Amino acid sequence: MKFSHADDVGTEWFKCENCENYCTKKKTKERKELEEVLSKSLEREAAEFAEKYFEDGHFIPKFLAEEFMREYRFITMKDTDAIYFFDDGFYQPYGEVSD
Repeated sequence: MKFSHADDVGTEWFKCENCENYCTKKKTKERKELEEVLSKSLEREAAEFAEKYFEDGHFIPKFLAEEFMREYRFITMKDTDAIYFFDDGFYQPYGEVSD
């Protein structure tokens, strides 16, 4: 965001260098970090469930969880521990933290 102009009542307007839209608020540090993470492409690979998540014949949930973390985007709210999953263009509250 770059400062663009101030209108006749003194409101400062900023222009996004990427999409060229105007707004009256600068992006927060958190928003910039989120957009940076979201802009990175995710590498997708075919899942082979049979052997991939087992060790010595036992299912290892951690292996599946690591696959999900590589494949999908999640965020956890610090204040509530709510987990949000990126789906249909925005984060949705599908998860929860467990001990």
